[in-house]
Amino acid sequence: MHRTDFHIKKGYMIANTGIEGPLFVAPHAAIAFYKPGDNQDLNTHHIAYKLAKSMGGKAIITSVSRERNVGIDYFRKTPTQKLALENYEVFGRDISHLTSSYRREFAWVAKDKKEHKSKQRIYSNFWREIKISKQPVVFVHRQYLNPIRHPSAIDVIPFNYEEETREIVNRLNEKYRKTFKRLFPVYIDAFNFKSKCIMMKLKLEEENKKKLFRSRRPLLNKRVKRFTNKIKQEPFIEITYKRNFTGERPRKLMEKYLPEKTDPMVHCEISEFLTRRFPSIATYILEDLIKMLSKEHKKSIA
Repeated sequence: MHRTDFHIKKGYMIANTGIEGPLFVAPHAAIAFYKPGDNQDLNTHHIAYKLAKSMGGKAIITSVSRERNVGIDYFRKTPTQKLALENYEVFGRDISHLTSSYRREFAWVAKDKKEHKSKQRIYSNFWREIKISKQPVVFVHRQYLNPIRHPSAIDVIPFNYEEETREIVNRLNEKYRKTFKRLFPVYIDAFNFKSKCIMMKLKLEEENKKKLFRSRRPLLNKRVKRFTNKIKQEPFIEITYKRNFTGERPRKLMEKYLPEKTDPMVHCEISEFLTRRFPSIATYILEDLIKMLSKEHKKSIA
């Protein structure tokens, strides 16, 4: 078995197999401080690394939180220094409704000019690593397990080779149909278990936060009812094509930082059902996806 070398950089690390192959990027793999689990792409670091070990190439895995005041969200655009400094105090108060519009757009906040420049440098270096790759690039993300995302086990969003990718998704669904059928009851159990955990958490907090519990319980009941209705309408899970994510926000970053890339580039949003419980299955599927895309690329340049 070939050796993998790890290179620790500021803000991320690179696992390099030393063999020519794709670049697998886990941009939200690092820890979360404010919403652990829900605010990090759990196990995407493992999937990216295992793909590199299996197919060759490299894995880039982030090592700083995506929470803007303590880290960097590499999938958002750079703020001006003025914006980054002005918003730092707001994030320090951790008031989500005041920070949501900023988080949709920008990659970080900073307490002073020095921190802003440091984050700017780390962010630029991260994207440079992707830019210099002459191989397919796969961004590995996690999507929430909730009714809105059903029936997507993996949502595939290509940045090129769009028609080819759509056809590959159809072929992969045919190949993994039996696997998804076997997984479907476990998928339902995973959703119900998560809902029960949320309910228990709220009940335990009820003693000190009664108003909070009363306001959230109807939302949780609605979530469960909505999921039940959705699985009746669509009693299956599958690989989807741009169903839950359009890729428009990261596409702007691709155009800015990777303007000349012609190798396949694809963004994969893996259900937390798979990332938490069956990361090896997600790995097999993405490996097949990249092999098929690479064949299409070779045809196009032949």
